[in-house]
Amino acid sequence: MRILPTLILTSLLSACASSQFGDYAVYESGSSPLKVSASYAETMCSDYFGYIDVSVENPSSQWLSMKNIRLGFGGNNDGQSHFQMVSGDQLAAWADARKRTNGRDDFNASMAMLAVVALGNIALNSSNEKAQKAGAIALVGADVVNTADKINRAHDAAIYAPTTESTHLLAGNVNIPPGMDRAFWLLLSADNDAQTPLLGGLHVMYENEEGQDVVMYLPVRGVNQCAWQQNRKDYLKQAAGKRGIAPSGAPGQPTNKRLMTDYWYLEKTLAKDDAKVGMNP
Repeated sequence: MRILPTLILTSLLSACASSQFGDYAVYESGSSPLKVSASYAETMCSDYFGYIDVSVENPSSQWLSMKNIRLGFGGNNDGQSHFQMVSGDQLAAWADARKRTNGRDDFNASMAMLAVVALGNIALNSSNEKAQKAGAIALVGADVVNTADKINRAHDAAIYAPTTESTHLLAGNVNIPPGMDRAFWLLLSADNDAQTPLLGGLHVMYENEEGQDVVMYLPVRGVNQCAWQQNRKDYLKQAAGKRGIAPSGAPGQPTNKRLMTDYWYLEKTLAKDDAKVGMNP
């Protein structure tokens, strides 16, 4: 009866904390030993906001810095950027709303778990042998979920930066101690338009500790896991269907009916299929 819970916990424990969030940034101009990676945060993304976690690693023996950081977003076919950094009063309002959402989610999860435990206890007190076994399984399951939740929270706390002013990537100069790494975050919005391309990466421009200009292209992992830009994703799926392009993943991926549509793959495939429209099929 405890084999399944044990397997679940084992799989969770095997997901070791890592300082690398995705593919490392590619330096296009200037250079630095810093290794920068980024990923969308699935639980923090929403229909209208893309939340990005950024990791900056310093493998050198010297203090390294990123000063005067600026971001650049790829333009659409019209040459205009359709992405915006959420900042100022809007960022403060988002943080307040997000806090309320998290509070409701935690409350709802707690109530659901309380119901599981209550049903388990009722079943254990039943005179029916099958009901007793079902109750025992329910209680074991509740214990596993609680343990898994604690592991996940500890895992996230060990990796990602808390959503505070001081950990925002553009809050000020970024200083990384030798042989260590730090985590930051960004919040983006985009035109609510199916023609606005998916954001699979962004340019990061800054001055290094020697005052030299550095430009890197930073891929952002997890486009498929982020709920942001859903209009674009729906459009890509429809466009792919009209052209007979399978939406269920890139070549080489295992066949699985539950496999999430690889929207990033669809966008690149459609762009190749019709070069005239580029990233705007």
